[in-house]
Amino acid sequence: MGISNVGERQICHNGRPSQRFTSWTKNNPERRFYGCENYNRNGNGGCRVFSWCDPPICDRAKVLIPGLLNKTRKLESKIEELKEILRESHGGGDEIKES
Repeated sequence: MGISNVGERQICHNGRPSQRFTSWTKNNPERRFYGCENYNRNGNGGCRVFSWCDPPICDRAKVLIPGLLNKTRKLESKIEELKEILRESHGGGDEIKES
C-alpha cells in the first residue's frame, strides 16, 4: 500500500491516475486525499494507492469543523422550510428570489 503524508496524484496499479476524495472521518474532517478510482466502491479500497492532498488538520479544527458543518446543515434546512412557507403563502407557484 502506497501511503505518504502529503503528496501528488499517483498512478493506480490498474494504470489509471488516482482520484481526489474528501475524508469525513472524525480524525480527518474535510481533508482531501488521492486514492484509487475504485476506492469505496462495493466497500473496498480499490488498489490501495493513497496519499493525502492536504496537510494534517490541527486538533482544534477537528473539533470545530464537524460542529460548523452540522450548524450549516441545520440553517440550510431551516431556510428551505421558510422558503416553502413563503411559497405556500404566495399561492405556491412563485419562485423565490435569492439576494
